[in-house]
Amino acid sequence: VDEPATAEIVAVNYPKIPKDPENPDSGLVPAFALALPLDVPTFSARMQVADLSQMINPTSDEVLLATVKVRGIAPGTTDLRVVVTRVDDDDGQPVNPPAPPITLTVQ
Repeated sequence: VDEPATAEIVAVNYPKIPKDPENPDSGLVPAFALALPLDVPTFSARMQVADLSQMINPTSDEVLLATVKVRGIAPGTTDLRVVVTRVDDDDGQPVNPPAPPITLTVQ
C-alpha cells in the first residue's frame, strides 16, 4: 500500500482444498506449501507459495494463489502494487503472470 494513512493490509488468505478429494468431509488443508504467515495490520506483505501437491497443471487457466484483504483507514486514494519476483513452472522455466496496477479509493 503506497499511502499507509489511507489503507492497510489486514489479511492474506491462501486457498484450501479437501484433505481427501474423494471424501469432502475429510477437512481442509492448504492448497499450497510454504504459505508464509503475516503479521497484520501491515502496509506491505511478502507471499510465497509452492505447488507441491500438483494442483496447477499445463491446462490450468487462472489460478488463485492468495486473497489479500485491505481495510480503509481514511478517505483518499492509494495504489496497491503487486511485484512478482519469481514464478516458474514444474521444469523451472519462468512464467510471467500479469501484475496490473490497482488503485484503491477510500470514501
